[in-house]
Amino acid sequence: RAANLVKTFKQVAVDQSTSQIRTVVVRDYLEGTLLSLHPLLRKCGHRVLLECPADIALTSRPDALHQIIVNLVTNSLAHAYPDGRPGSLTIAVVAAGMRLRIRYEDDGVGMDMQVASHMFEPFYTTRRDQGGTGLGMHIVFNLVTQALGGRINWETRPGAGVHFDIDIPSVLGS
Repeated sequence: RAANLVKTFKQVAVDQSTSQIRTVVVRDYLEGTLLSLHPLLRKCGHRVLLECPADIALTSRPDALHQIIVNLVTNSLAHAYPDGRPGSLTIAVVAAGMRLRIRYEDDGVGMDMQVASHMFEPFYTTRRDQGGTGLGMHIVFNLVTQALGGRINWETRPGAGVHFDIDIPSVLGS
């Protein structure tokens, strides 16, 4: 188990330092990404459910996928649970032909439309006084649409959490 942890952390570190296209098994890759976030999640008592068949592969930029998931999770931890209660995050992945559909959701406080309509704008933050830069969701948007050639849609409302639907090619350039 320790050897697998070290192997996973090494691969995540390599992926963060390169933007090479390579093939990954999505479930294994996301498990490694979530493992790197485990200390943050455990500290707050949050639970993550990963729903992804073991046979889905992605030939693309795993560094971008890693950063998208890290930014979505850390954004949820920073904004979705201001009362400190533990929450549930779900990442569901399905293959649809030559595309992958990734649904990310949290069961947090959600956003009103005024805030949500600006979430992908650079430097827009509701937490500037707490060190927020307003770049996390802007980076997510750019990674999905530019680096991975996909689309991202969202749904939210106060009290209903947030849902992101990400649609990307399973083979970059196809």
